[in-house]
Amino acid sequence: MPDIHDSATREAIKRRIGTLRPDSERRWGRMTPDQMLWHCAEGIDAALGRVPYKAMMKPPPLPKSWIRALLIGMPWPKGKLQTAPQFVATERHDFDAQRSRLLAGLDQLAATDPRQAAQVHPIFGANTIGYQSRLAVKHLNHHLTQFGA
Repeated sequence: MPDIHDSATREAIKRRIGTLRPDSERRWGRMTPDQMLWHCAEGIDAALGRVPYKAMMKPPPLPKSWIRALLIGMPWPKGKLQTAPQFVATERHDFDAQRSRLLAGLDQLAATDPRQAAQVHPIFGANTIGYQSRLAVKHLNHHLTQFGA
């Protein structure tokens, strides 16, 4: 599975982020491009422990290890998944500032030892930066595809 620690994967994602425009049209969902950039940057900041996780919805009655595996292994339906309330973009954001924030977050994630523990997630439980690195690729691919990038 590709991850942000792989330089070719990271550069490909960064190139796709670079093709986004403030007026890029979404194919599904409700977010604008600036909101999507904020949403993705906020997730990386949380994984790195810079943003604390808040209480989330009740987790499904599955072991946390299964939830983590399903999240990485299963396809994500377009426009059907809901994020945790703290990651819902309700305001507009400065597009360029959020793009820069996201790109810097990707570099910081890539510079962090993949064996290091990530912030414990209230639903997924304990995981590593390596897991978050794989999840970031999947999450970014989902949202970049949402905007045709």
